[in-house]
Amino acid sequence: MITRKGNYKFDKYKKNLQIEKRQGMPLLVGNAAKNHFLKGFSVGDQQGGGFTNNSRGGWEKRKKITRRQRGKNLLVDSGDLRRFIQAKGILKRTFERTEIGVKGIRYARIHNEGGRIRGGSMPKREYIGDSDVLTRKLKVLLTRFLDKKVFK
Repeated sequence: MITRKGNYKFDKYKKNLQIEKRQGMPLLVGNAAKNHFLKGFSVGDQQGGGFTNNSRGGWEKRKKITRRQRGKNLLVDSGDLRRFIQAKGILKRTFERTEIGVKGIRYARIHNEGGRIRGGSMPKREYIGDSDVLTRKLKVLLTRFLDKKVFK
């Protein structure tokens, strides 16, 4: 025979979880991922990278450094690429899936994936991608979030 001991609030927990699945958790994951990938642009040695699985050794250095680029981090000229990293729209940010990307910048994909461009090729300098480090961070963040917001 199974008996109930204790004062469990399963209905309350279920209601809290449903609310946070729609609102809090996708926002938390999106912001954490965005901040994680932004750090790849501000590595002190101007090499950049290191925040995705494929960029752990840093990005390939510039072949030539112009006077204008001297002392600047890779992939940072106008700052637009870094500034436009975002958790894509409400429709793309749900409990099941949160996408991080760059919207409205034509050259974003070629920098992230590498490939052929006018007069040559662009090396792959992945600034958004799979990251085991981010996955571990998110597990810790979500555990704390659940303890604080759902099981309060």
